Amino acid sequence: MPKEDFIAALDIGSSGVTAALGFNRKDNKIEVVSCAHKECVKGIKSGVVLDIQKVSQTISDVIEEVEEKAGVKSISDLYIAVRGTYISSINNRGIYNITRTDKDINEEDVANVIANAKAIHIPSDREIMHVIPQQFYIDKHDGFLNPVGMEGSILEADVHIISVNNSHINNISKVVANAGYNYIEHVYHLLPLSEMILSEEEKSIGSMVIDFGDQTTSVAIYYKGKMYFSTEIPMGGYHITNDISAALNISHDSAKMLKEKYGCAISSSLSDIEDEPITVIGLDRVSKKQVRPSQIMEYIQPRVEEILERITDALSKSDYDSVAAGAVITGGGALLKGMKEAVKQVFNARDVRLGYLNPDMVNFKDEDLNKQKYFSAISLLCYPFYLTNIVYYDELYRKKGSNVKRWISFVKGLFR
Repeated sequence: MPKEDFIAALDIGSSGVTAALGFNRKDNKIEVVSCAHKECVKGIKSGVVLDIQKVSQTISDVIEEVEEKAGVKSISDLYIAVRGTYISSINNRGIYNITRTDKDINEEDVANVIANAKAIHIPSDREIMHVIPQQFYIDKHDGFLNPVGMEGSILEADVHIISVNNSHINNISKVVANAGYNYIEHVYHLLPLSEMILSEEEKSIGSMVIDFGDQTTSVAIYYKGKMYFSTEIPMGGYHITNDISAALNISHDSAKMLKEKYGCAISSSLSDIEDEPITVIGLDRVSKKQVRPSQIMEYIQPRVEEILERITDALSKSDYDSVAAGAVITGGGALLKGMKEAVKQVFNARDVRLGYLNPDMVNFKDEDLNKQKYFSAISLLCYPFYLTNIVYYDELYRKKGSNVKRWISFVKGLFR
């Protein structure tokens, strides 16, 4: 297969880099061909690039690995997933008066009202990355998803605006360029990920998505089919591992093994684990000590509670803290025993489940690729084919120059 037929996605995680490679099949599913992940703890912290050379080398290594696994050479163009506290969001409403005699709303009117909705003041060191239309109003009546063809004098639009710090996003562009690749678009990782793991019913009735990363935890609220809230919490699985390491005076790797194999997020899950002594090696790599799963849980539970409380605090400052009927959790931290029960208890959710990728959109060459650590990168593979109609494509206009015809072309895509 020619390399031009492949799509490549790169997920700049909170402490590492993940790549995925696939292609669009004739049945309109994305065939996931290869994935790879490499840690870069000294080069990336909470999604922020700290060392351009280290991260560039990690990107080169991970892309070469997926190329080798797929038998493909010279992938050059990448979709880039980003995360971190340098990303923030806000909701806004735009209004547009239709002064024509016929009053029939067309694509240009929709483009104009969305453009008005995104015309907010943001600091000079930030730029808008995504504008997500939520719903439209016609003459003060709400609930319209596609106003084109309707008649009205006043058109309004609610949008979710995601902005990013210029320096941080430019540094990501630099490490990609230094590694020898071109970026097609920067995408907030939680956007395609949420669209892939939530069902249409979950998006409609109100659901929370929690992506437990290594150094950040990403949260979104979906309501009436659209993203209404998103935030980044600067805390994740790394901090849980670090607590275990510090408390037991053992290496980070040993603490991570204990967490993943014997750890519990909540005491009720201990009944599923035999509370027998476990031997671990001390920091001196010679001395040995014994620890029980119940003791490990004592170091894990407070940090899990803190992460969930930070999410609760962020939600309490929004208008959407009570609209989510259930939650879908994903990321490496979601695999911690008892995490579903902890989320259900803290948020009083009716149902909490582990996220999985929509089987109507993706197919796996090898089921070993269907793992939580690859989900963000894989969901990004689907973005150019299935998910671009969820955003107002602002970045395309910055690159190519804005004009009404391009706006109209995009708005038509919104309602296909």
